[in-house]
Amino acid sequence: MKLTYYAGDSVGPNFGDQLNCWMWPRLMPDFFDEDDSRLFLGIGTIISQWMPGNAQKLVLGAGTTPEIAPKLDATWKILSVRGPLTARVLGISEDYSVTDPAMLISNFIKRDADTSGPVTLMIHHARSKRGNWKLACALAGINCIDPHDDVDHVIQTLSKSRLVLAEAMHAAIVADALRVPWIPVVIHDHINAFKWSDWCHSMCLDYRPVVLSPLLDGSAALGARIRAKIMPYYLATQLSKVMRTTAPMLSSDTVMAARRDRLLELVEMAKRE
Repeated sequence: MKLTYYAGDSVGPNFGDQLNCWMWPRLMPDFFDEDDSRLFLGIGTIISQWMPGNAQKLVLGAGTTPEIAPKLDATWKILSVRGPLTARVLGISEDYSVTDPAMLISNFIKRDADTSGPVTLMIHHARSKRGNWKLACALAGINCIDPHDDVDHVIQTLSKSRLVLAEAMHAAIVADALRVPWIPVVIHDHINAFKWSDWCHSMCLDYRPVVLSPLLDGSAALGARIRAKIMPYYLATQLSKVMRTTAPMLSSDTVMAARRDRLLELVEMAKRE
């Protein structure tokens, strides 16, 4: 069975998608090969119309959106999906809604015992190479994670943080799994609230992000270039305010344990497929 995930774009591979390569071989050693006729869909919004129609597809935790959802047929075997919104779009029972399987990262990594670590911001991968994020974060006195960085580095940075400001959904998911409080933020207008709500609802949480100002507006005009010089300073003040005034989120230990146990049961079921 082939491990199937979004491999990235011209900017590079993305942390959330690369978690597939990091986690599944650890959970299911000797399970995967390069057989294109049988596909395994785990982490990511990859339940889509563009999956090969003649391939058998085994889904354990992946999600979809209304724009890309396929019509399910006999080639789809659903063990679980990311959340109740995915289940509704696919027309299946919400009993299949468990949560994003990246929550199982806690099987391998634990939160750093020192909970006085830094605050960390991780933005969406699509804008990580545009804008002076490091300057804005340095001015606010916080860490800045590039979602294209090495997976081990990102995980370790998140695990050592006392608080995570997450525009990237899998920064929040991993933080929650490791019991690091997090705050959802939106800096860019392309953030997909459907995906976020899908996962948050699976963990009995509401998605209510704090909206911040982008560093760039996409224009090459002189005024835009001047604003690009100024905006890191403005964003830094906004980040500082968020840390002071916004209550962090964290799913309950009870919900976390229930979702984790169910995912582990499904992993064992997948091994028998």
